[in-house]
Amino acid sequence: MKKIHRGPEIKHSLAIFTRDILGLESMKTPEDDHYTAYNNRENIKIPFYDRQSTNAQKSNVVIVNLSLLSSKVLENVTAILGRLIHEFLQRLSDFEVIGISQGEFPVVLVLEEAQNYIHEGHRLEEESISKQMFERIAREGRKYGLCIVVASQRQSELSKTVLSQCNSFKVHRLQNPEELRYFKDIVPGIFDQLLDQLTALAQRTALVLGECIQAPAISTIREVNPAPKSNNPKFYHS
Repeated sequence: MKKIHRGPEIKHSLAIFTRDILGLESMKTPEDDHYTAYNNRENIKIPFYDRQSTNAQKSNVVIVNLSLLSSKVLENVTAILGRLIHEFLQRLSDFEVIGISQGEFPVVLVLEEAQNYIHEGHRLEEESISKQMFERIAREGRKYGLCIVVASQRQSELSKTVLSQCNSFKVHRLQNPEELRYFKDIVPGIFDQLLDQLTALAQRTALVLGECIQAPAISTIREVNPAPKSNNPKFYHS
């Protein structure tokens, strides 16, 4: 009979994973020694635990790359991550020993390609678990210090509940009539001339509106540095 291989037993793994997701610095504990010895013997790597056992420093930005997951798996994973962070901040005031009160540990979740896991969907479709979770965060998160930035090229497909909780918008070029109609409904009529420019905005140019600015305005986005490893395909050079 083939022997079933089991990985190392890691104590407080959920706490360690939460600490890593939130970008907090690691704390060397006696449990690390057991894992390190096992890791050296079996050559097994557990990414988040490896980071914790190497005295990692605090990080202000944590990137969770889920781009290779299928749509069904993506919804479940994002829902779990959202709930983990939301409930941690919700219960933060109960952890008196760390000296941080509710709302004193601000966290911002940036949801890239958000239409893949918080889409509006059809009434007859099964309700998305990730949509339910991020709608809850959009409604309740601010009082716990949890905010979200929703990034999408398909605004018309996003959850209406999440969009209704957004108080600021940065809108790049739009050509979809339904999406244009949405912003015309939320922007006062005196700014129609700005909205008419949305279909012809240049790259790195956006309409900014909401509580972050006194009046809607067309703004130029500064060059990113360092630049991402992505470029538009140059078909005319082929």
